[in-house]
Amino acid sequence: MEMLEKISYLGHELTSSKFALLKEPKGKGYYKYGVSIGDKFEFNEIVNDEDVHIHNEITISILSFVHGLEKDTENEVFQLDIEFLIRFELEKDNYIEKHHALDYEWFFMNFAGIASKSITDTLLSHTALKGTFIPAHRLSDS
Repeated sequence: MEMLEKISYLGHELTSSKFALLKEPKGKGYYKYGVSIGDKFEFNEIVNDEDVHIHNEITISILSFVHGLEKDTENEVFQLDIEFLIRFELEKDNYIEKHHALDYEWFFMNFAGIASKSITDTLLSHTALKGTFIPAHRLSDS
């Protein structure tokens, strides 16, 4: 846990989104929702204008999707697929490799889930699906 105390969340950045409204939403429905770690993991030393090392940053790519379906069927009403980056600051005297970061996947995924909700809510607010509820927490696999 000591390592996690030295990591601060810097924010997220949307890198790609794809939305398709396949049919007009009518009545109730449900959706499938997922958030997962992508391929990108970067550890960077950040320097100031005088080339002095000030801190380190971790950047992790995240993939997320929301697919809306009609009630009692598997007929898709909409698809939203997004890719984004989450960034973290780490004190300059600390280093973390990808395999060690994955030991703390739950920590990073908590931030990814919140960022995914924020991005999804913003994107859907400009569609006929405004107000679709997406949870801010990760759902259990059971």
